[in-house]
Amino acid sequence: MREIGFEPVVIGPLAMGKYLMPGTPLAGEHTPEEIREIVATLQ
Repeated sequence: MREIGFEPVVIGPLAMGKYLMPGTPLAGEHTPEEIREIVATLQ
């Protein structure tokens, strides 16, 4: 993934996928650092 310009970010178990839907905190474009900060507030 890194070779093609993406940074993998582990956000937790499958249940956290609900936060990737439109209108939720992780929807849209975020930097890896922003994703980590947002996920920390969700747990």
